Amino acid sequence: MSEEPQKPGMLIKILVGGLPLGLFIGVVVAALLYVKNHNEALPELNASGKGYTRDMTAESIADRFQKFEEGSDGRVVGSSEGVAQLRAAEALLRTSMNMSNMGFRNINTLEAENDGTVLRAMWVDVLGVRNPSEVIEVRVPYDQREGDDGSGSLALAVALELANSLTGTENRRTIRFAFVPDGAVGGAVSAAYQAIYDDRQVRLLAGFELFESGDFDPARFRAEGGEIQWQGVLDFALKTRKEIVSVANQ
Repeated sequence: MSEEPQKPGMLIKILVGGLPLGLFIGVVVAALLYVKNHNEALPELNASGKGYTRDMTAESIADRFQKFEEGSDGRVVGSSEGVAQLRAAEALLRTSMNMSNMGFRNINTLEAENDGTVLRAMWVDVLGVRNPSEVIEVRVPYDQREGDDGSGSLALAVALELANSLTGTENRRTIRFAFVPDGAVGGAVSAAYQAIYDDRQVRLLAGFELFESGDFDPARFRAEGGEIQWQGVLDFALKTRKEIVSVANQ
């Protein structure tokens, strides 16, 4: 008479049944600790910004604009006062994008000398999950031109609001937010930053230069009395975000 085939899991039941209760509990606890530690050791892909994503609002853009206008107005390369204001703008950008506010773990920097003054480009990446070496870039100068009408601060405010709305999201390609102090005039820092793409390890597929955009004209956003209509700015930001996400996921 042939033996009845052993049911799946029978051997495990027999082994477990033969273990003293204390030893069995010890095995289970050890296994759970191993799984926990093993999972904690795994690197998270695109971990920066998880949980920090938030919707854009007209009030938030206005608040960012006001901080740049009040805290770093007059940031023109070429004078000691202008450089001091550039440093203030740089500090504001860092604080806005750090782990506490937007969740970016790495704020990348690159230094170059411009007329005897060391200036820094800064950028953060929302890493792509499939093609991280392909970059969709939003680039904004954080210096000001002579006679600036608020365009520079407005572009910075919109760029930060876009970054906060996209941090922690998953996209096919990397979305980069770059802030270059002489980007508006093509100085030494912007040239050094642009050289990043020359080694072909990272490919710039598309760029959104808010400051140079034909749609980004502060005069379009101002009422007759001169005050900025923030809903119009928000509409522009929402439209730009949609275009960025579309290109990043094609």
